[in-house]
Amino acid sequence: MASYEFLEMKKRHPDWIWPRSDTHMVIGMPGSLECYKTWVEPGNSFSPGISSFGVSLWIYDLDEEAWYIPEQMKLESFSWHFLEGKIPVSVCSWETGTASVRTHLFQNGNVKRQTYTDTERLFLYGKKQTSLEVYMVLHSYGACGGFIESVEAEDNKTVQINGFPLVQGTVPYDGYGAEDFEKGEADISSWVLKRELPEKRRGFQENGWCSAALKYQVNLKEGEEKELAWHFPVYLPKSKASGLVKFTGIQEADPQKAEEQVKEYWKKMFGKLELKVPDKRFEQAFYGTLLHMLLMVTGDDVRIETSFYPLFWLRDGVYIINALEKCGMGEMAGKALKRLIFQDFAGGFGSEADAPAEGIWALCEHYRFGRDKKWLSEVYPAIRRKAEWIERMLDTEEDIFDCSTEMVTSFIRACMVCGLVCHPSEDGLIQGVMDHHIPIYWINCWAVFGLEQAEFCAGELGYKEESLRYGKRKEELKEALYAYYPKEFLETPELQGIYSFGCAVWPTQAFPKEMVRDKFEEWWNVWRNRGGEYRPGFDWTYFEAAQAHNYLLLGEHSKYRTMLERYYEYQDVPGMYGYNEGKGCFERGIPVYGGQDWGFGNILPYRGWDLFDCNLPHNWVSAELFLMLRDALVHEEDGGLVIGEGVEEEWLRDDWQEDNRQEDCESTQRYVRILGFPTYSGTVSFEIYRREKKLHFKFVSELPVSRLFLRIPSIGLEKVWENIKELEWTDKTEKGEGAKKT
Repeated sequence: MASYEFLEMKKRHPDWIWPRSDTHMVIGMPGSLECYKTWVEPGNSFSPGISSFGVSLWIYDLDEEAWYIPEQMKLESFSWHFLEGKIPVSVCSWETGTASVRTHLFQNGNVKRQTYTDTERLFLYGKKQTSLEVYMVLHSYGACGGFIESVEAEDNKTVQINGFPLVQGTVPYDGYGAEDFEKGEADISSWVLKRELPEKRRGFQENGWCSAALKYQVNLKEGEEKELAWHFPVYLPKSKASGLVKFTGIQEADPQKAEEQVKEYWKKMFGKLELKVPDKRFEQAFYGTLLHMLLMVTGDDVRIETSFYPLFWLRDGVYIINALEKCGMGEMAGKALKRLIFQDFAGGFGSEADAPAEGIWALCEHYRFGRDKKWLSEVYPAIRRKAEWIERMLDTEEDIFDCSTEMVTSFIRACMVCGLVCHPSEDGLIQGVMDHHIPIYWINCWAVFGLEQAEFCAGELGYKEESLRYGKRKEELKEALYAYYPKEFLETPELQGIYSFGCAVWPTQAFPKEMVRDKFEEWWNVWRNRGGEYRPGFDWTYFEAAQAHNYLLLGEHSKYRTMLERYYEYQDVPGMYGYNEGKGCFERGIPVYGGQDWGFGNILPYRGWDLFDCNLPHNWVSAELFLMLRDALVHEEDGGLVIGEGVEEEWLRDDWQEDNRQEDCESTQRYVRILGFPTYSGTVSFEIYRREKKLHFKFVSELPVSRLFLRIPSIGLEKVWENIKELEWTDKTEKGEGAKKT
């Protein structure tokens, strides 16, 4: 990903302090253009906008005579998380010998005007009386750096970069110096490490390698906390035609008020959706994965990842759109669906055979959650067209090509497979192309699901003949698929069942659970848990999440939980629940550069992020995990709802008396509480907790639920109610027998 001249400069100057590049995340406003997204590394070192510059805070502890430089510190030195677990304020903390350091980094702005400001707040707490030197270091390289041709101090708070006040402090600095690489060897880090600053107030260098630093002297008493803060208007004056966009300055001058605005914006964004469970990792993973998807929304498009995948990719995108439906953001999901109304294929690998069915799923799901028949009628021609694609692939006696998808990568443009949708069908099964091969189960499971969804939509609109036809073709395809099963279901050693075991139950529901249960058991012993040792799938991490989702719905609670623990333990963005796609960039569980960027990197001339493949956080992974966590609490099944399939036994431990706490369930923190979760039956809320050895369940639904299952495999409980809108139920015995109150 990194530019050639960045890599060459890094070779020439190994003594400079370079970006750490081992992990990062992205913050931004949903809908902001890709160029305004901010890349963040541990320690909250960041670049305010793609290809802008690098910002880092280095601290020298005078009492210890020691440096604390985020680029050189061990990853485990940092505590990194979202504010309150669900607000996209990047909070990163670490310790010096005498002080505690905490930074808050966030972005606010106006999407309609495309004006944004990053704000960083630094909090320093004295563990004892101490003195610190804080250096804000500004580089042309960084998390996603770019050219600094000029850097100049405007006053004792503000620094002009490339002619604009892009660094604005809230308190005066105590020292400032600039370096312009005049003799081809100097960098500001060379000065700062000596605790010195150059005398230059202005640096200018046409090749864009200027740098600067601001120094702050901070004296702390024991127990005292002080704050420094800066604003960074996200403006890219060195980008082409930048003069057409007016520089607008910062959004809010008061850092605390700016952070409060961000909190209010996101609380409004989440609306009534609220999740509370005893395991904070579950909560943080739920909100963290959701945030990564939202932060990368560009215009109306969902994104797999920002900049590395500069396009809407249909296969990955429909999972993200489904996640938006299930978190109550149906309006945003509806806007993202517009491409699917006019396009049947989209993505960097050309036209692929699974796309029509996936498009039908996304459109049908939007209707199931919104129940807007007028909308369904308007988009139904797109559903019909996609269903006809499935039929055409089933009936073809010759190769089918489609060249409607733009090719954005160099290796795809040079690939003969581009445009090949499928070969002639065999034994009633589609021989469709996906990811440059023909995964029989993936393609045909999706085709079954697509026909089923088309059958439903046609029936909803009264198109009986079409509905019957789609239903008939679906059953014929099922029969052919079941006749083929279990041939190659385990797949090859290279694939390790990623396609078949990633779609058979979730999300396609193409196979009955009992039909594939024994193969899931065999696969677990052969691949995932061979020899009793769990083997994480560091490549294609979304498939592993899908496999865990399948185990959840199969009622294999211990396997589901083992796989979920893997995602708690192996986070590529630690504390932020961000995950890399993989593609060979892991060695012994440690991220390394995989030596391939699949053709995307040739269009990313950034100064930074060079150590390994850069599609991080990857939002197909985020979507798969979020959807699994949502379904662990509530999911649709056979026209009804299932509550509690992923609830842990220890979440319901009856310990309020042992802990001598108050009787109310909130104080014990041993309860599951869900508010405002969207479902096919409207929004639902429920609470599950145990008190005095009895289980209590409260449920409220916006619409009547035809069948309601309270199914908690971890404690061996299943209860069923018919036609329920509201109820309270309590165990009469420890065995789970009870009566409902409606």
